[in-house]
Amino acid sequence: MREILFRGKSSVLDDWIYGYLVVTKVGNNDLYTIIPADDLPKILTEKRWFQVDPDTVGQFTGLTDKNGRKVFEGDILKEEDIVVGGGIQIQGDVWSVGMRKGCWVVESAVEWDFLSTNAGKCAVIGNVHDNPGLLDQ
Repeated sequence: MREILFRGKSSVLDDWIYGYLVVTKVGNNDLYTIIPADDLPKILTEKRWFQVDPDTVGQFTGLTDKNGRKVFEGDILKEEDIVVGGGIQIQGDVWSVGMRKGCWVVESAVEWDFLSTNAGKCAVIGNVHDNPGLLDQ
């Protein structure tokens, strides 16, 4: 069974919360909250729900990078550099993770490819919310 997991940046703690996404209607607005995955048995008694910025919410893709780190929507991945004779011959591409037509993809300003083809060759180096400048490499 695949793991369904989300993350979002807490609007109060300024930290990332990982777990289950709950979207509720409050008046005309949607309230995005995440229940930490390890707190699920306690939600009825402790109500440990964290409000998150909806623009930062990203889903776990079900894939890991070359280091075994979970890859989320909005992550930035870097391909390995090709080194020949002690120097970098070809610099690896930097990609952001997104979704196109129901498929997880890695994309740059000029091209895109399927994430499943590339995740194992890349490392997560940041995300588009905390490190947007990494995409300029």
